[in-house]
Amino acid sequence: MNTLDAMLRARSVAVVGASSRPGSVGEQTLHQLLAGGFAGEIHPVNPGYEEIRGLACHHDIRDIEGPIDLAVLAVGNAQLESETTKAIAAGARSLAIFASCH
Repeated sequence: MNTLDAMLRARSVAVVGASSRPGSVGEQTLHQLLAGGFAGEIHPVNPGYEEIRGLACHHDIRDIEGPIDLAVLAVGNAQLESETTKAIAAGARSLAIFASCH
């Protein structure tokens, strides 16, 4: 699987900045993955939650066990550099970045 395949044919997605706040990018990303029937693993990441939409929420992307094909970064600009560094350290194969989400 090459980098583009990891993004477009992801088997696991980490949503950094996942949220239950209606209308937020993190909430909408989770909604679309679940409503769209994504068959892979979905990993919400936000230290402010234990669970979102019935999925266990990780406090840090580096806490996820197993491969991460796509990391969706739905964070503010102030967090973008550190969350990108963490995603790379966690072994994320591709990134989609939605900065200034709050």
